[in-house]
Order: sequence, then C-alpha cells, then structure tokens
Amino acid sequence: MRRRGASLHLVLVLVMLLSMLALSMTALYVSNLNFAHAGLNRGQAQQEAESALNELVSQLTQNPAYGLNGEVLSGTASPGLSPSQAYHVISFQRGGSWPYSTNNLSGGTRGYPDQALPAGSVHVMAVGFCKGQTCTLEVLLQHPPFPYGLAVDGPVRSNSSLVVRGTTGVGPGGELEYDRPGHVASNRAGNDTVDIPGQQTFITGFIQTPGTIRLHPRAVVRGGLKPLSQEVELPRIDFSQFQALETEGVRVQDREFFERQNLNTLYYSPNDLIFQSGIQFQKGLVRCLGNVTVRGGLSGEGALIVDGDVTIVEGATLSGSNRVAVVSRGKITIQGGGSYFQGLVYSEKELEADKVTIVGNTVVNLAPGSTASGSASLKENVVIVGDESVARMKLRVARPGTVQYQNEPGRFPLKPQTGAARDGVFYFPETPEGLGVAYYPPDDDTDYLSNWLNASRDALWNTAKDPGGSPLRVHTGVVVTEALESKVLYEQLGWVAVEARDIAEQLEQAQRAGDDIAVARLQGDLDAKQDEFMEVEAQARAAFMRFYDQHTRLDGSVVHTDNPGEPPRNFDFELNTFMPPSESFRVTYWQLHPGKR
Repeated sequence: MRRRGASLHLVLVLVMLLSMLALSMTALYVSNLNFAHAGLNRGQAQQEAESALNELVSQLTQNPAYGLNGEVLSGTASPGLSPSQAYHVISFQRGGSWPYSTNNLSGGTRGYPDQALPAGSVHVMAVGFCKGQTCTLEVLLQHPPFPYGLAVDGPVRSNSSLVVRGTTGVGPGGELEYDRPGHVASNRAGNDTVDIPGQQTFITGFIQTPGTIRLHPRAVVRGGLKPLSQEVELPRIDFSQFQALETEGVRVQDREFFERQNLNTLYYSPNDLIFQSGIQFQKGLVRCLGNVTVRGGLSGEGALIVDGDVTIVEGATLSGSNRVAVVSRGKITIQGGGSYFQGLVYSEKELEADKVTIVGNTVVNLAPGSTASGSASLKENVVIVGDESVARMKLRVARPGTVQYQNEPGRFPLKPQTGAARDGVFYFPETPEGLGVAYYPPDDDTDYLSNWLNASRDALWNTAKDPGGSPLRVHTGVVVTEALESKVLYEQLGWVAVEARDIAEQLEQAQRAGDDIAVARLQGDLDAKQDEFMEVEAQARAAFMRFYDQHTRLDGSVVHTDNPGEPPRNFDFELNTFMPPSESFRVTYWQLHPGKR
C-alpha cells in the first residue's frame, strides 16, 4: 500500500509538471503570436505612413502650395481593415493633436517641433496606425538640382574642345565657384551621337547617351562615359502659360530698336523684333510670335519667350544679378564673342553656340511630332557651366494695367530708336476708333517733333480729305495714342486740315481767274486757318506729352503705380516643375520613429 501511494504521488507530481510545462509553452506561444501580430501591425503602420508620403508627393507635384493652408491628408491603405483599424495622417495644422508637417518650398518657415528647415524643402511628419501600433515617418523632401549643364534630344556636335562644369550660383561680384559636376546628355541613339574631337575637352560630370561617344584620347571626363544608356527625362515647358500675354502685355508696334532697352513689365509683339543695342531686363518679359535678334547681350532678370528663332550676338559681362530665360519653339543661336550668357536656354528645335560661356542650363527638347534635329552644334571656344540657381528660376513681373482706355489694359512703346529711317517714332496700338498719330520725341540736338511736323504738314493736309474715316495715315507709319485728350485734338486738327485744304483750292482758283479781291480775302482766311492749325497742333502735342510723361519713361519702361486690380504675374522656370512627377522630389532625410505619434 505504501508503495502504491508513493507511485500515485509521483504520477501527480509528474502530471503537475507536465501541466506547468504545457501552460508555459502555451503562454510562450501566445506571447510569440502577439509579438508577431504586433510586428505585422507595426509593419502595416509603417506602410500606412509611407502610403501617406506617396500621396503627399503626388499632391505637391500637382500643387506646390499644398500644405500652406493647413491641409490634412488622411485615409487608409490597408485592404480588409476599417479606417478605425488602420489609417494614416499628414497634418499641416500647427497646434493640433498630430505632429505637424511644414511646406517650406518658399523658405522662411520653421518645422516641427520648431527646428530650422532648408529653403526649398517640405518637412513631413507622416503618422501611420494599425491595430494599436503607431509609427511616425519623418522625411525631408527637396527638389533635386537639375543635373545637366547640357541636355538635348538630338546629337551633340563640337568643332573643337568643349568645357562643361557646374556651380550652385554666381557670386554678386561675378565670382564662379565650380562646386558641383556638370553633366552632358543626349537622347539620340546611333553612332557618335556625342562627337567632341577637341583634345582640351574637359567635363567634370558624365556623358550619357543611348548612342555611342567619340572623344579625343586626351579628353577628360571625370564622371565617366555612359554610352548605350537609357534616355534621360527632359523638362518640357508649356507655351500655353504665355498665351494670356497677347492681351495683357504692352503691344510692341515697332520692329527694330537702336538704343538699349530697359524692360520692366510684360510686352507682346506679333512681329519679328531686332534689338541693336541689347536688353536690360528689370523683371520684364517679352512674348514674341516672330523671330528675335539681340545684339549687345541680355542682362538683368527677365525672360524672352519666342515662337520663332532667336539669335543672340555678343553676350554680357558675368554678374550675380543676371538671370535671363530664353525659351523658343525655334532654333537658338548664341554668338558670344568670348562673353557670357547667363540663364536658361530652352529650344524645341536646335541650339548653335560659338565663342560663348553659357552659365545656366541648356536644354533642347523637341516638340511632339517635330522632325527637327534637336541637336546642339558647338563651334569654337564653348564653355557650359550648369548653374543650379538658374534651374530654380522664378520671375515676378508687374502688369502694365495701371493706365486704361475704355477698360482696355494700357499699352506702351519700347524705347524709341534714333538714327533709324523713321527717327525715334513712338508706336501705340490702335484705339477702338483708331486714329493715326505720329510723334517724334525731342532730342538734345534735334526737335524731332518739329521736324516731323514741318516735313509732314503738307502730307497731312493732302491726306486729310476725309478725317472722319480713321485712321488718319501720315506717310507709311501709323501711330495711335490712347491719350483721349490728344486723340480728340488730333481729330480736330484733321478737320482744320480739311478746311485749310478747301481754302487753298479756292485760293488757287481765284489766282487763276485774276480775282485780286478774292485772292486777298482767301489768303487771309488761309493764314488764319494756318494759325488755328498750329494752335491745335501745339495743344495736341502738349496733351500727348502730358499723357506720355505720366505713364512711361523715355527708356521704354513703364511707370508702375499701386493697382490692386492688376496683381503681378508669376512665371515659373524651375526645371523640376516641368519634369515627370517621379523626378520632381527627392528624399534627402528619412527617419522612422516606431511607436511615436
């Protein structure tokens, strides 16, 4: 009995130990199962946060101002789970229950939780949640610098050596620091699509093309050669954004300008334009539907938007304040004579450059369906410096709507030329009624207005038979002013001219008939009418000059006044905004905070 009792005791102890072992194994299994589920949920929470980040990048590529008005992006990306079980949130609202994100693309804003942010960035605090597990993804998004100094659809051809460098910007005194690589890209397949024979070729970045590359054996390409590579993404500038300038801009009637132009507003020309002494942009923009030729360089801050070809002869001196965008649907030719062009060069046809240093970004991206070559033809002594600051160029231009005529935007001329066939004539667009008026501005040595009046008075009288049928044309040039007071006076001048013409005809008849009494009377009437003509002429001239002096300067720039109804126009030439969405932003900082909200 005693032995059987001992055996039962032993069995009970063994059962108890086995039960405890089973319970421990069950607890361990449940613990491992919970840990596995928590890990899965943490991973799903991270996926929710990453999904929110992807949604935000999509929003920012469509609207770079997203987040500036306290937007909140939320949703779920977990199929089979309700929004209460799994969700993500990116909030741009400060002071809320979520860590806030910050759009600092324009600069000057601090991020969560009051940390300094680099300008041109978006600080993202993306929160993901799944079944009790939370993680916060902290990311810094930035526009990557446009990597290419020269990027073209077609081949790159050079007559000699080519130098390509890179910089983050030109100093205020014109200093160049080559602190980034300068790359070359051609999207043309085939043999020798990049052909640079010069032995002094020096490229600090790489050369990439789906074709092949031919270089001099002594050429230096620090970033290496990438033949038979994929095509690169090229920015495409949408010309439709400039269509409104055909009604908003100053309408340029003349076609050739002999003095340097200082341009500080929006200008529009349907014709070819020739600038014989260069352009100084003062945050101005010229929209031209024809061809444009500029001799004497482009300087300042502005843009030239052209449907035809652009020819630039002679560049400008290197300056930290020069940033000009030349955007053309045609061919762009730059002949620098050893000087500089600073800014963006964008063509939808081809580029030709000779003896020039282009500090900026040079892109040839063929228009859809184009049969042009899309090439970059580089002659002698061409240097290209890819400038990161130019690739981020934005332009804010004041509108010329401070002067109105019958609710139409004010129109002004560019600076008058001197020494031309039509010395210094101002051209104004036609008023609704239309009246041709020519006006020559006074000069230090010559009163052009008096000269014109003396030379054209007979022509005015002879062509004034029907002053009601406007426009009243003088010689072959027609200039129409929006100065209403001056317009009325010139109409009156036309009627005086008609009356004078009638008296002159009667006087001629009386002289042929030998009627001395009638001749004396008609001569007195004609003298009186001539005096009246001169008086009205002086009044019209004074009225015109008052109008012009109030609203424009002799250098062609517009006098701006505060006008809340005409806000400035903003133009974006930042190349990344014209790239595919996948190329628009880069993650420059990534930090996952598990369990943090």
